[in-house]
Amino acid sequence: MIKVFILNSVFVLIYGWTVDKANHCSCKNYSLFVDCVINFEYGCELKDFTCQNVNCTAQAPDRCSLFQNQCYLDKKNSNSKCQPFNSCSDLQGNDDRECYAQNIRCAKLGETGPNCVEFKCSYYSVDTCPLMCFVVGEKCTDFPDCSTLQLNRCNVQRVCYNDEMTCKWEECSNYKSDSDCMYVYTPERRIQPCYWNEKDQICANAEGPEDLSNFSCSLNTRGAYHWSSSKLDSGSCQSCFEMLLKVVLAIILIFV
Repeated sequence: MIKVFILNSVFVLIYGWTVDKANHCSCKNYSLFVDCVINFEYGCELKDFTCQNVNCTAQAPDRCSLFQNQCYLDKKNSNSKCQPFNSCSDLQGNDDRECYAQNIRCAKLGETGPNCVEFKCSYYSVDTCPLMCFVVGEKCTDFPDCSTLQLNRCNVQRVCYNDEMTCKWEECSNYKSDSDCMYVYTPERRIQPCYWNEKDQICANAEGPEDLSNFSCSLNTRGAYHWSSSKLDSGSCQSCFEMLLKVVLAIILIFV
């Protein structure tokens, strides 16, 4: 964990303040109702006025796919039911469509018997690389290199944009309204949070969590930061993961 903390500090020094999406908060950390609702991809749902881990079996079939990392749609019987999801290999299907219908992370690739597998761009060659993946060098990958993308494939939301001449990495300054000013991805696959500068009426790189409001804190960091209070008129934007690392580091330093 200390290595991760040091690595994060190096990133700040070299690239400015960026965020690793993998270091997202747990559901219990989201104090604001809106933070809980927008972070459904991490299995959070609002219940009894608190943010809780999703209960898959309580979800209606049409809501099951919202929680793709936690739930799958059991279609064995005529009445489809939402069930807890462990891995694609636990599911069975005759083709891509049947696997995908149970969980959108799953596919049917190669000779896997009756079982589904987790869809990965790396399974494909450069020649068979599907449209939802990108050819980077000699590999099929899930993340593009904007500098090498053809213009007709360049418009990758919050990653690449087409300036009508070349394909470039997205920048906060490309967004012209407060509602669109959220975040962009860096070439290192990290999140660059953006913030709306009211004075200049521009979207700019956030230099730290202090630039984010109670509304933008979690939204603009893809859930890696949270508002520390359940009240809109108090609190601050904080990282769950980095706070834990700082506590561990402080404990270690005490005993060194």
